[in-house]
Amino acid sequence: MAWRKVKRSNSRGRRDPENAEATRDDRKSLGESLSALSNAVGGVLIFGIEDKKGESDIDRADKPQPLNDAVSFASKIKSIVPEILSPPHGGIKVMAILQAEGSNSGVVAIQVPESKFRPHMSMAPGHQKYFQRAGASNRVMVDFQVRDMIRVQRSPRLSLGYILRPGGIAGSSDGAEHLSSLFLTLGNDGTVSAKQAYLLVRPETSLIPVHGASMQFDAIDAASNCKIGVQAGSGFAIHPSVEIAVVRFIFHVKMKQNEVFIRFNEGGELVRWRDLPPVTVKAAFGCENVPLTEAEFMLKRSEMEQMAKWVINSRQPFQSKHRYGESDTTG
Repeated sequence: MAWRKVKRSNSRGRRDPENAEATRDDRKSLGESLSALSNAVGGVLIFGIEDKKGESDIDRADKPQPLNDAVSFASKIKSIVPEILSPPHGGIKVMAILQAEGSNSGVVAIQVPESKFRPHMSMAPGHQKYFQRAGASNRVMVDFQVRDMIRVQRSPRLSLGYILRPGGIAGSSDGAEHLSSLFLTLGNDGTVSAKQAYLLVRPETSLIPVHGASMQFDAIDAASNCKIGVQAGSGFAIHPSVEIAVVRFIFHVKMKQNEVFIRFNEGGELVRWRDLPPVTVKAAFGCENVPLTEAEFMLKRSEMEQMAKWVINSRQPFQSKHRYGESDTTG
């Protein structure tokens, strides 16, 4: 990307975009790119790299074409960025990357992270449009896309996870048994609180739920296709970036002769981890203004052994880094 109107050229006849004025078209081009990346998953714009058409007629970086004064050009871009998007995207960073210490020559990069305040409109003169990155090009967003994006940003984004927490230790002649519990969790990755959240454990789940794991959730009259159902009370909400344990299962672990044994369900037997079938968890969840979402995941034998050893050795909770069945408010 380069300014379209240039005041002067250097001795080689190359354009010096850092010495050019930002024209109306330049601002529209920058506004379009920043809007498109902000409304997608983010990206990086670079000034000072020459591109050319590659396969499928897509522009690809070819070779460096450093700016003579990257620092001044970066300053010029910084002055434009705050006024070119609505709402402003405070996460955008503009930086000059110099070729060598003491040199002003280099490239300018604009880092555009994914925004939590989408959609962003380009406010370039005569523009006032929303754009979104699609493949290798920017596209104007149509009305329903803008409305859906606004609705998503104003709705919670729930997801299902799990955590294994150590409990008490029961002694016996052949070693201690760690009375741990496996909890299903609901996390809110959105920007607004989730009210009236609920979770339904489907019959396909291998484990038998003991009961709800939180005093903030009450048992509800589960349908025939549920093992258990719980819902948050009217005065409770899952706030953004919060994850809460909702349903509990038995997951006792014990070390015998350097091997891990696991007990599922009340009254179940301790079984060597190698002999356990994979554990399937299937559930549905949702909340106010968010439709029901189905989710399913499987705990493999190796994962259960890893979880059990972690709890025994560290006495710390083992928390899943994965999220399952993230709620979709655009349906």
